[in-house]
Amino acid sequence: MTRLSHAVSRIVISRALPARLALAAMAVSVALLSGCRDTCNDGDTFRELQLVSGMEVVDGKDAVRIGWAPGTGRGKDLPEDYFAAVDVQDAEAAMLTGENEITVLIGNLEQPIPGSTVSFSLIFPDRADYIECTHPGAPDTYYIHVDLHFGASGELTHADLTEDYRPGPI
Repeated sequence: MTRLSHAVSRIVISRALPARLALAAMAVSVALLSGCRDTCNDGDTFRELQLVSGMEVVDGKDAVRIGWAPGTGRGKDLPEDYFAAVDVQDAEAAMLTGENEITVLIGNLEQPIPGSTVSFSLIFPDRADYIECTHPGAPDTYYIHVDLHFGASGELTHADLTEDYRPGPI
């Protein structure tokens, strides 16, 4: 009878071992991730976002220039290459055209519809590729959302520019 009880206890222990190992691995992962604080996202990427001037024509296309003051925290450490890596959504193109200035080619607006809004977004990559920092998970994305508001005569009346941070999934 003693042999049988030892055999049963060995079976129970051996079946429990994979579950215990999985729990131990999960505990180590949680401990490592909780110790790996995001040091990339400290501070704003941009301050004082604004249109440099009103609507312009660049290469025969309607365009706007967006300017900003350097960011805060780690955002102020970002090199010019980071801003040159800009991508655009809902516009034709965006490019760094000066210090703290990006020109966005919107396309041919013809005559904007009176009272309308034209919206697009500038998309910036994860900061970790450009500054010394760490964060858990997939790459983060940074945006500038732009809304251009046109008045009753089709003239640009004002613009709303907002920074938006989207962390990558962990």
